[in-house]
This record gives sequence, structure tokens and C-alpha cells, in this order.
Amino acid sequence: MKTMFARACAIMFFFKAIVILFVLVLILPSHSAKSQTSYYVGGAGALDTNPGTASQPFATIQKAATVAASGSTINIRAGTYRETVTPANSGLTFQPDGTASVTISGLNTADGGWSVHSGNIYKKTIALPNNAVSNSHYNTTISNNATLAANQVFKDGVMMIEARWPNISTPDQLFIRDDVWRKRNQTLTWYNNNLTDTGMPAIDWTGGKICAAGWFIAQSKTITSDVGNTINYDPMTSDLRFLQYFYLTGKLGALDIAKEWHYENGILYFWQSGGGSPTGVEYKVRNYGFDLRDKSNISIIGIKFLGCEIDGNTNTNNITLDNIRAEYFNHVVTNEGPDVIYYNAHQTGFKLYGSNNVVKNSEFKYAASAGVTLGQNGQLQNNLMKYINYEANYGAPFEPYGSTGGQKILNNTMAWTGRAAIDFGSVTDGQHLDMEIGYNNIYNWNALSYDGGAIYGARFIKTTGLVIHHNWIHDSKSQTTPHGYSHSGTTDHLVGICAGIYFDQSLGPGTIHHNILWNNYQTDLHISHVNSGRDAGKSWVYNNTFATESDHVDGINTHHSYLTIDLNSANYDVFRNNIFVDDVSYDYNPQVNGQRDISNCIVDGTNPLFSGGGIPLHPAAITNPESYFLLQSGSPARNVGVLVSGINNGDTGGYDAGAYYFGATPWVPGYNAVTVPPTSGPTVTTLNNTQTGTALNQFEYVGAGWASGSSAGAYLNDEHYSATTNAFYQLDFTGSQIDVYAQKFNSQGIAAYSIDGGAETAIDHYNPTLILNTLVYTSPTLTNGPHTLKVRVTGTKNPSCYHNATTGRSDTDI
Repeated sequence: MKTMFARACAIMFFFKAIVILFVLVLILPSHSAKSQTSYYVGGAGALDTNPGTASQPFATIQKAATVAASGSTINIRAGTYRETVTPANSGLTFQPDGTASVTISGLNTADGGWSVHSGNIYKKTIALPNNAVSNSHYNTTISNNATLAANQVFKDGVMMIEARWPNISTPDQLFIRDDVWRKRNQTLTWYNNNLTDTGMPAIDWTGGKICAAGWFIAQSKTITSDVGNTINYDPMTSDLRFLQYFYLTGKLGALDIAKEWHYENGILYFWQSGGGSPTGVEYKVRNYGFDLRDKSNISIIGIKFLGCEIDGNTNTNNITLDNIRAEYFNHVVTNEGPDVIYYNAHQTGFKLYGSNNVVKNSEFKYAASAGVTLGQNGQLQNNLMKYINYEANYGAPFEPYGSTGGQKILNNTMAWTGRAAIDFGSVTDGQHLDMEIGYNNIYNWNALSYDGGAIYGARFIKTTGLVIHHNWIHDSKSQTTPHGYSHSGTTDHLVGICAGIYFDQSLGPGTIHHNILWNNYQTDLHISHVNSGRDAGKSWVYNNTFATESDHVDGINTHHSYLTIDLNSANYDVFRNNIFVDDVSYDYNPQVNGQRDISNCIVDGTNPLFSGGGIPLHPAAITNPESYFLLQSGSPARNVGVLVSGINNGDTGGYDAGAYYFGATPWVPGYNAVTVPPTSGPTVTTLNNTQTGTALNQFEYVGAGWASGSSAGAYLNDEHYSATTNAFYQLDFTGSQIDVYAQKFNSQGIAAYSIDGGAETAIDHYNPTLILNTLVYTSPTLTNGPHTLKVRVTGTKNPSCYHNATTGRSDTDI
């Protein structure tokens, strides 16, 4: 929208210019709103003792957040702000000033003071937050902003690796099992409290940590002693299915390659890439970039988060996060707690537990545990969420809070997750009603777990009204646990169920339609219909393409794909119009044989004739699923389906099976990057020339000859004018550009326009015929802030201007 201000028009009469003022347009910065108070942070001369204006900005965001009243906008200039912002009031907007790059950081700098320890390893005395007496320390509980779960060190904004064995050199490798975790079949023995491995480096691991992963959770314990090739540690679970992979950390002796660090006895040791005295080093000191507990109606737009996240509670309502970028926003190492499965997940992440919170157009990368948690009616829309949950437990890119419902998870891309991409949480016998999960692209999920799903829930949670639709779920990283060795008398430890959509432990019911799943170990869909006597209720499965097949070998596993439905109840699920390229196990753990409701489907043994190829599929080669899974004209899936009201009404043919209808434009899910802060266009304020005075947004008339009067058809039917050379008006405004509207006519002369006392621009107001309320001047794009417009009568004219013409004063309202 445009907001209008009064503006000038010059009229010549015997070389005396008459300036008639009608409308002036002032363009304000993006995301500002009419009548809001604006504060500015950062840049030259920034001090918290300043008033926070554009010319005298505050130094910290917190200062602005303390003084800003509801309805205010806080404009932040380029820079890194090492603070936790706690607003005093609700109803605020935090945004960059123009296109400024703004980072809220949970890190402090650690440059200078380094000395050589040994070789390429340098050291520095420094007090990191977790400063144990003997070695690097880990907290089980994050009790406040300054209590970290683990120390974390960065160089040039990238997380460095705490010294460990086996080695890794990049954060991406935290999501790879093979080669960067030690396998059970590489050990001599591995029990729940000791391990013997002749490949371990010959250092004393006492006091360090062993981090182990296996079936569906990870654990970590303190190493109590090291004797030869055997380490002893505090007892883990005795179920060896959980003890399949491990790594060791927490000892200086493990620091043996570049990009590794270690901390103990108040000394930080670091080997930077390329060697030499370290530069650009930072370390984590804060958990939160914003504390929004008990706050509502706050928008955070276009801001980067580094090493920090947002803290909130159930009174955190109507928050909007738009176009933010968050990296390394939480970090844990220790997997211990009352409920190790969800313990760290519920201590970490962007916690927006209240109602009607929205997270959109944003990117979240690298988190040890949780991504975003939303309460009632929250929305997660058009986000990239990648490399989430390297702790290998139940942290996920998204989780609904408690037993809230109504969340919409739409158009997101979720990739490289330790376990699930969407997890329904930990409340046993809880509920999440009326949720919608649609148009998401989920891949490379379950990178560190052996049992789970891309979309996973358990614990008898009721999900009435759940709709899962139009998602791609593919290329899981699940695999069988290591084979070939076990001291317990078995030859391997085959554990778990891995499914693209996994309703475990009687979670349900839901409607699942128009999803495409492929290249998933172990299966595409698993519904555990009844568990411990709890009946999940009937689910409905329509128009899906389940394309994972059992004869695909990815180099690690044969993908054993089968649709598994646990029908221990008369409430058996309904299947219509689906394509199954592989086996369907209708009665998994059956109590009543033969119960099923499946029809109008393409099942194993019938080639669906996809456009990209038939059976067997070659999923690793699928780079364009929107064309690969289209149906050929001769596909047996054509016209085999049945009309399902509200589901496949858009199929104008004979109701095809599968997620893509023949001849229709295929839908494509996932995130579409927003590279600049979103805007609905400039906010504009209108002023009329009768708003006189010397204050902001008022016209000050200087010099002789100024007159005013009514003028039918002019903007607001009034005008100001002068015929005295060098008479002028000036207007103080705040914004990034100003437009001046006036009239042109054959009797009008030339006026001089200038901004902030700069060079004048001569504007000829002559026109053979009368033009009303026309744009006569646009200023250059200005630094967003306070400026002064000056319009001066020059006493000159166009040669064609009548020297004795009357002055036309009418204009058209705009």
C-alpha cells in the first residue's frame, strides 16, 4: 500500500514561480506498518545511551527490546550480536534494516593468546562454560541459558570436532555410521560395561566417554578405567541389540588430526586446518538467541541464528519466524536422563509451545537433538531442515508439543536425520488431533538408528483427524545391524522395523493418501494396529505409490520391502487405489486371519509401468520422481481405481491407482528457497500539505508569498503556493525514498528539489494542458532513516510557459 504526503508544484508568472502543494508519497522500509514506532540498532555511533533513532542507534538489540512498546519495529543493522534478547513487551517485530545481514550468536570469540602445545596443536588458557577439573565436561540437564549440555568450538562459523576415535573431519560425518563409528564385529568382546578392541589408540581413556548406538536409542557413559585393550565404563543396558556401534571422546590423546579440539583443566587445545596459530575461533556460551517465554505476537524476520535457538513456553503465542537461518543451534554429547529417548529432545530446539505460532521460509541446519516444536495450531511451512539429531535419539526436525493438535507441516524438505523427520512425541496415551502433514520431501532419514520411521509415532497416541498426503519419502539410511560376530551365541543382531510411515504401538488413526515412497529399508508403511490391548482405530490409505522393492541392493542391505499391517482387531484399515510394487503382509502378528479391506489396487506381481521404468526399479537412479512415477498410457494402474470423495475427485479420468494421475501435472513437494526477506511491498505514508509545522512529517513554509486555499478536485481539496523567488518549503521524514505529486500546466515554472541539503534537481512543471496529481519527483533510494526534503521556487521557467498566464490550482485526488 502507499501512504500519501502533500507535495509541491511550481507555476511561473513573469518569472515568479508559484508552488502549489498537493500530494507527497513517502515510501517506508519493508515490514513497517503505519503508526508503528521504529527503533534502530547497530552501525556507526551505536550506543545504548542513544535514543535508538536511525541517526543515533542503540548498540544492542536487548536495549531496543527493553524500551520498545507493543507495535514497535526494531530495525537491526549489519553485524553479529552476541546476546540473548528478552523482550519487555509483546507485539514487536525484529528485522534487518533493509538488506543488512544480521546474526544472533550464542558464541564468544577466542582469538589471541595461543601458544604451541605440540606440532600443529596449539593451546590457550580460557574459561569455557563447562570447566571440569580433569577433562572436558558434559551436563545432563540444561537448567538455564548459560548451562550448556556440552562445550562447542567453532572456526569461521563452522563447528569443529571434539577430539574422538574413530576420526571425523566435518559436521556432515556425524550422520554417517560406516567408517566413522567402530562396529561390534570389529571388537574382540563388547559387553554392557566393558569392551575389548585391539584397534583402539594406545592412550589412557579413563575419564573419557563412550558413545554407543544400536537398536533405536543411543547411550553414553563415562569410562572408569583403561587396561591394555580393554575399557571399563558405567553400565549401559544389558540388551546387546543397543550396542552395535561406538566412538570414544573426551581425551587429549585423541586429538590427532586437523579440525579437532579438546578442553581440560581450563586449557583449550586446537589444531586448525592448515596449521599455525588459530584464528577465527569462537566457543558456545549461550543456549538462546531469544527468550520469548510468556510473550506473544512477536515477529522475527530475516535474522540468522548461530549456536543458539529460541526458548519459549506454553504462553508463547502468535510468534512468526520468517526467513530465518539457523545453524548449529543446539549441541549435546551425553545421552543420559530419566527418559533417554526424549530427554535431550525436550531440552533443545526452537520451543514454541503456545498457540498459533508460525515458522516459514526458513532453514535449519545442524542440531544435535530437536529442531522445532510447535503447540496448538502451529504451522511449519516451506522450510529446509537438514542434519538434525546427531545424538541419535528421538530429537527430530519437528515434534508437536504435549498433547496439542491442529498443526500443519507443509512444503518442507527434511533430510539427513538421525532418526525420524516428524515424531509425534512422548506423551503416553496422549493425543494430537487434526494434524496435517503434506507436500514434504523427506529423504536420508534414520541415518543413525535401526528402528524407526520418517514419520513416526508410538505410545498409544490418538491421532484422529490426522491427514498425511502428497509427500515424497525416500532413500532411508536405515540398515541391518552389523553381522558376523556376537559373544552371546548368535551370529548377528537383526533388530527393528524401519518404515517410511510408521504407526507404532497403536498410534492412530489417520488418512494417508497421495504419497510416493521408494528406496526405503525396510518397508514403506507399517501400522501396528493393536498394541497392549489398545486399538488405534481404522485408518484409510488411498492413492499412494509404495515403490520400494525387496530385490534392490544398495551395497549394504537387500531392501526387504513389504507393507505390514497389524490387524489384531476388527477395525481393519481400508486400502483403495494404491500401487504396491512389492509384497504386502496384511496380517502381521495376526489374531484373526484373513481380515482386510483392500481393493482397487495394483499389487506385487503386476508391473505398474511407470514412465521411468518398470519392475525391477532402480531407485538409486531416480533424480526426477515427478516424471519417473508418472503412468505410461498402457499402465494397468489406469482406470483401476474407485472414486473416494474428497480424495481423488481431481482425477478426471477413470480413477487411476497411485499418487500421480495419468495426464495430470505432477505435484512436487518440498522447500522453495526464499533468498531475500519476504515483503508485501513498501509501506507508504501519506501527508497532506496542510499538516504544517517543524516536527516530523510536517510542512514548514519559509519565505514570502506563501498562500493557501481550497481547490475543488485537488488532493483533499486544498493547496499551498508561492510566487516569490527563493521561497521554499521543507519536510522532515523518516524512510528510504520520497515521491512528490503535483500539477503541471502551461503557466507553471521550474522548482528545485533537494534532499538533506545536497545538490538540487531542477523539475519543470510546464505542460501544455493541465495534468492533476502527477508524479513530478522521485528521490534517489536513501539510507533508511531521517531525511529532509526541500522544494525551492527558482524564478525560472520553460520558454513555452505563458508569461502572463493565470495560475491553475485544481488537481485530481489520488
